[in-house]
Amino acid sequence: MAKNIAFDEKEVTQMVMSNLKELVMDDKYYYSSSVDREFSSLTKEGREYLIKIMTIYLPLLSDAQQHALNERAKATVFDTLKDIREDI
Repeated sequence: MAKNIAFDEKEVTQMVMSNLKELVMDDKYYYSSSVDREFSSLTKEGREYLIKIMTIYLPLLSDAQQHALNERAKATVFDTLKDIREDI
């Protein structure tokens, strides 16, 4: 994905969850036991796919968190400057 496209944390979370739902619904990636959840597991392809998903989405999540932090910092600075200006 392009670096200049910004997603917020909620959007990235939705993308990850959508991919996980698709993974669980595909027998190629996930074996779902009808006996007990304890016997359900990812297949080898499922583990590889999960790593691929995380490799794609973790940097997006990190970018989203950094962007949110930067926006909060900017807002704090602007509010402080506004308060200083009002006091003058």
